[in-house]
Amino acid sequence: MTTANAKALGREKRARKASSKSAQRKSCDVAFSLWVRSIGVCELGPEGHECRGPLQCCHVLTRGYSTVRWFPGNALAGSSGCHVYYTHRPLEWQSFIVAKLGQAHWDELRHLAITPAPTPDYRELLAEIRSWERRA
Repeated sequence: MTTANAKALGREKRARKASSKSAQRKSCDVAFSLWVRSIGVCELGPEGHECRGPLQCCHVLTRGYSTVRWFPGNALAGSSGCHVYYTHRPLEWQSFIVAKLGQAHWDELRHLAITPAPTPDYRELLAEIRSWERRA
């Protein structure tokens, strides 16, 4: 195989990979994370607490529940330190979320998470996420 053929094959593989479902889902994840973090501050630390590390997208319910994976009410911006803290303390996380967002919000998210839904059209979802205004 010549170098030119190898380069062309590489471009073709990258183009196929970029249009795959997993690549489209990843693009939605990145856009959603950018939107969540656009608030610019950690929403997890208590008032006056010095948060450590860069902002991350912290899902209230795990991304494994695809029906709420990109739901605006299912994520908060958090420093990496706060994110790790709550990741390893699920009971404290639930208490924190109920205190911050309310029991009704928690119950609604849980209901939405277990409700079956078809796989979204990732291109449409990506366009929708990109159309959202920055969080304030």
